[in-house]
Amino acid sequence: MNMKANGTISSAEWTAVIQMTSHLEDIKRHQGEQRVNFEVMTRGVLELLHPQASFALDDAQQVYSRVSLNSAND
Repeated sequence: MNMKANGTISSAEWTAVIQMTSHLEDIKRHQGEQRVNFEVMTRGVLELLHPQASFALDDAQQVYSRVSLNSAND
């Protein structure tokens, strides 16, 4: 997301990320520590982005649910 915000990722690469399978619904079904960790991680992603980036929490969750190695296995 930071690369997208800074223009350092190509449109083709960004499209490839967005087309990956989202595990967001699976993650949101979990309760307890796993869900809290996901919420904290995605909020942290937003804090690390360039201040002028126009991403919302949902954007961070969508991307993270696609690229997290653990999301498909939890």
